[in-house]
Amino acid sequence: MQDDTDHQSDPCAASKRKFSAAVDSINADIFAPAKKDRPPVDAKERERRQKQIDTARANVALEGYRLSGMVEEINRRYIAGEIDGDEHGAAIRAIVTGEDGL
Repeated sequence: MQDDTDHQSDPCAASKRKFSAAVDSINADIFAPAKKDRPPVDAKERERRQKQIDTARANVALEGYRLSGMVEEINRRYIAGEIDGDEHGAAIRAIVTGEDGL
């Protein structure tokens, strides 16, 4: 049984638990095996995706930020063709908002 006094010692405890559960869910999706029925991307498509990610990374750096390891792993999976563009966007949004997006 959960202790109802969490809010007294840490008023953000419930939000932290919810966020932690969302991150765990995102991590499980990120590190899940690629879908078997997805056709592999060719070298030209991988190069296009790499340039796309490099441009986004440079724009983030110009703002003074760096992409997290979790975002870089999602980017790697996108470039490799393990996830598509919609899944890539959903995974990034999930990290930003703390919700499950994959």
